[in-house]
Amino acid sequence: MTEIESADVSRMVHSSSSELLQELNAKKALIWWWPGVIIACVIVLFMILMGFLPSILLFPGFLLSIAAVIWAYRRDVLRKTVVLLYDFDSAMEQAYGNLHRAASILAKCSARWHISAAGRVHDSRYHAGASSLVSRKDTTIRAKSPDFLKTNIETIAIDVGKQTLYFFPDRLLVYDGGRIGAVGYDDINVQVQQKRFIEDGNPPRDAYVVDHTWRYVNKNGSPDKRFSNNARLPICLYDEIHFKSPSGLNEVIQVSKYGVGVSLVEAIRSFGKLARPHAQNGGATVEKAISPASPAPSPSPPPISASPVPEPIRRSFTPEPPPSPATPAPRQVPVPSTAPPERSPGVPDVSSSVRPPKGSRLQWILPGTSAQIAGRTTQGMIYVCDTGLGWADEPSAIYKTADVDQRPSDREDLPYYPSYSTLSPSQRAFYLDWLARGRRDAVPEHLPTGYLFLFFYGIERRMLVDGDFDPAMWFEVYELLRIYGLTRRSRSVASYFGDFLHFTSYSQGPAGYANVCQGLLDLQGRRTSETALTLALANHYRANKPIDWAIAHLVAMNLDDSRRSVVTERTGDAFKGMFRKRFEDRYPEGMVLKTSKREQIVRYQTGNNSLNPCCSNFAAGGGGSDAAVLLKVPGVMGIKSQFKALSSIWNQCIEELSGYSRAVARLSSAASVSNQDRLKAHLALPVEIRKDHPHPLTDPFAETLQTCPEFDGIHFIPVGLLAGLLGIGERATLTQRQSEDLAALVESFGYTIAPHPVILNLPLAWNQEVALAACAETPTTSKELGGLLRLLYLAVLVASADGVVDETELEVFHRASGISDEYGRIQIRATEAALTRDTNVASKQLQRIAKSVHQGERMIVFKLLVQIACSDGVLSSDENRLLRRISKAFQIGDDALDNVLTEDSTFQTVTVSRGKTRTGGEAIPQSTESIAPSFSLDMNRIAALTAETAEVVSILSKALAEESHEDSVPVAVEAPELQHAMIPEWMESLESRYHPALLEIIAISDRQTIDIAAIAGRHYLMADDLVDGINAWSDEALGDFLIEITDDGQTNFQSELLPTH
Repeated sequence: MTEIESADVSRMVHSSSSELLQELNAKKALIWWWPGVIIACVIVLFMILMGFLPSILLFPGFLLSIAAVIWAYRRDVLRKTVVLLYDFDSAMEQAYGNLHRAASILAKCSARWHISAAGRVHDSRYHAGASSLVSRKDTTIRAKSPDFLKTNIETIAIDVGKQTLYFFPDRLLVYDGGRIGAVGYDDINVQVQQKRFIEDGNPPRDAYVVDHTWRYVNKNGSPDKRFSNNARLPICLYDEIHFKSPSGLNEVIQVSKYGVGVSLVEAIRSFGKLARPHAQNGGATVEKAISPASPAPSPSPPPISASPVPEPIRRSFTPEPPPSPATPAPRQVPVPSTAPPERSPGVPDVSSSVRPPKGSRLQWILPGTSAQIAGRTTQGMIYVCDTGLGWADEPSAIYKTADVDQRPSDREDLPYYPSYSTLSPSQRAFYLDWLARGRRDAVPEHLPTGYLFLFFYGIERRMLVDGDFDPAMWFEVYELLRIYGLTRRSRSVASYFGDFLHFTSYSQGPAGYANVCQGLLDLQGRRTSETALTLALANHYRANKPIDWAIAHLVAMNLDDSRRSVVTERTGDAFKGMFRKRFEDRYPEGMVLKTSKREQIVRYQTGNNSLNPCCSNFAAGGGGSDAAVLLKVPGVMGIKSQFKALSSIWNQCIEELSGYSRAVARLSSAASVSNQDRLKAHLALPVEIRKDHPHPLTDPFAETLQTCPEFDGIHFIPVGLLAGLLGIGERATLTQRQSEDLAALVESFGYTIAPHPVILNLPLAWNQEVALAACAETPTTSKELGGLLRLLYLAVLVASADGVVDETELEVFHRASGISDEYGRIQIRATEAALTRDTNVASKQLQRIAKSVHQGERMIVFKLLVQIACSDGVLSSDENRLLRRISKAFQIGDDALDNVLTEDSTFQTVTVSRGKTRTGGEAIPQSTESIAPSFSLDMNRIAALTAETAEVVSILSKALAEESHEDSVPVAVEAPELQHAMIPEWMESLESRYHPALLEIIAISDRQTIDIAAIAGRHYLMADDLVDGINAWSDEALGDFLIEITDDGQTNFQSELLPTH
């Protein structure tokens, strides 16, 4: 690092200070006499004690020694002391007072540092992203005179390492040990700039935290997961003041409160302009050297504190909800140049209570009126005066004698804490034109922030100092916040304007603040400050009113235990809706607040720094200069434990909406978005709030449904039409995933699809017709229902063997099925309707169903089908052929039907039609008794069928479950031998089952050849599960998806998201 250090003080010799420096350095070099006197006295006393002198002299000698030492010390001090006397005129007195006030503002900062060295950073990743490093130590800014220099004024001293700077009226003295230098104010170059500084620990209490970073940070700003002690660090905005001079002065100080350094810079500059001509005139500032023997007159320091403030005129108001954006045109009232307009009784005086310099009158232009300034008709709510007041009095005051251009140039940014007196003529023209337009701009985000604050400073003074609580001013600040505060990246407008509105409204009572509180919080949104939140909670408590979900949402957002996640920003209204649902479930009547015994102090930080010494009449309770911006409120925030439930709700909502967040991210990053993508995003919403969000396919689905036939409340629609809604291309048979997507589409509109591809694990065909039935019940996928529906496939196949569905045979199935839940009944009814309209659907699935049943259990299923076929007492030739076809599919032998009919006495009364094509098997022996005309189904038989049906359903359900498991698990192949490498720390939060697969992907050098399906298979994972699992983790840990699958099936791996190794 490079040291920042002043040159040797011997080089700092100002032309007007050479004689003074010679005298100061000469007297500084004088030898002290009093140590020698002490030595002499000690020798004399020693001689008395040793008997060389009479012992009677011991006590007198001791007293004389003390007196001699005191006399010698005081004599030394007088010899080495220089006395300077100053005589001020009014201008110099005011300028020096401004310098002291500016130094006092810096001294009140929570922290002050002297920067002794600075250097560049070679690798910012290991220094929290910082571009440079500095070496700094605490310093002091105080009122103090140098040793052995007496004066009738109070000087400012700033410690800068080994040296100390003393600000005198005519020069700056630099003390460095035993040597002294001097710098004239006309040679000092003082500059202030705002610096972003990364604090390694808690920031000072008055620091403005603009951002956060990490101790070890990646290039994209995310934390480096390789380090376990990677703390989150605040980035603060500080003021740096640099003192330079041609003679070698080079010092830098830093203060914790940004924006206050400009006061010292302006004070030194304005003081330097006055110091040189006053010194040349020889009478304005008089320096008198007094000999040490002459008595110095008693010091009489100039008045450097604020003028006393009379009791302001107060006018209270009760805020109402903010009005509409339209504002009425102001009435034109001519304002005299020297006197305020007449006022009606009860209206406060237009003169400010601040005491301006002699000859300058600060005049307030009332709301709804206007004034002519520089040829422009400016709107009211501004201060005007005849001459400039100077920086420290009122920065918003418009003085009429200032130069103003006819036409402003381009928009120019203003510095922090702008003042009308320091604006250029072009900037003044722009500001006055903006006032003349009613403080509105065609492009609000392009208006420089400084002009907003310049106007705002005057409103602050009028309300906080003068006590004029005119509602028009409050609403104007509200409108400025609404129009300008939320259109810019800087949070300063939202913070200052919002806190001002909350602070002034709270001071008017619970009812008035309650009218506007929620509207203000909604307007500020994520930019709600801690001050605003504290006042809002305190007002609910003093009004004995529980908080609702909206305020609870803001509280949870600012709690330390609440997770910071991209989910809250991506999901937006969905997150708020979920939070509201969870909050109202837990607190149906709202959350009742508790408060600590001690009241909480809320401090409003004024934007107008000139108000700090003169607002002492505003605070409720307390005194002193700080009371101007303090309020005592109930300590609701003092009991943090009452808000733990809010953090829990907040974090739960993040978890439940993480899937929806990823779906939204896919939609925003995709080059083209299909209806299928939109549907997936919609279905990712939790069921509780899904109904509150519009369905992306409502209109096309309704139009498609209207074109399809409907019978008995069931709609019949071709699969191809539904697939077209999701952009699925035509194919003979849809994949299982595509079929499940169609089911999800139908269910998202409150219908159920039949046959159901999820329940049956059967894909849909393009030309297949499905049934849609309204269903208010939550869809279930129990294994019993799947087995029952597969049995229904076989039952319909048997019942339709002769080309016409036999209702008697299906009635046996329904009476024996024993289904009890509503959703199951709807599914069976809709599936039966779809299968009876096209029995080929059941026929095409025969082989798959038969194959899924274990060999030893197939006869049980087949026997039940025979009973259904024989339920009408006749086994027709078509039924005969179909059952033989089923036995062949079940691979139970060609004679299985004959065996069942022969061995089971139940079928003795069945009339069997062999048909011409019947082959194999033996004829059923004829009974000697008369044959009954029908197959008898008494209650006992129904009970037996029910038990048999339950057994068959269990068999089919088990087969269905095993079939689904086989489809979902990839073929097990021998996994490649993994390297024995340690899992990186940044990957530890990922589920361990994904570690080997992700490490293999990272190891692939050619990212274009990544085969996700093959990698997933080698590690016993499904491809979709692998991609979703890794992306869900990387979205939270790395800030984006690692793996992206393009529309053409290519895999993109974003390796730049990985932490550097």
